[in-house]
Amino acid sequence: MLARLLEEPGVETAESDVRGELMRVRLTDGANLDHALRLLERLGFAAALAEGGVGDGSWYGVDRVGELSQAEGRIIAERVIPPFARDHGLDEGTATKLIQTVARALFEC
Repeated sequence: MLARLLEEPGVETAESDVRGELMRVRLTDGANLDHALRLLERLGFAAALAEGGVGDGSWYGVDRVGELSQAEGRIIAERVIPPFARDHGLDEGTATKLIQTVARALFEC
């Protein structure tokens, strides 16, 4: 998605937040804002102009996709493993190790 946005005339940078819920697109001076907003909407995003900063979290561009994949693996593991650990009577230390192992495995896939 980020690479697709960068192909558009006037798009200077395109980034995603760690959860993939927000996209931040910076346009060059003179870029067609209406075109960029329509493109984002066609790609399935609710697009709006945000003056000033957007979000306090980390932003990931195409040059940081590996970092984003690693963060996504960690987020998935942290959601899935605690209920699994409770259901199977795992102690906290084992659950923590399992979260780390699953996060690493997801990233390596």
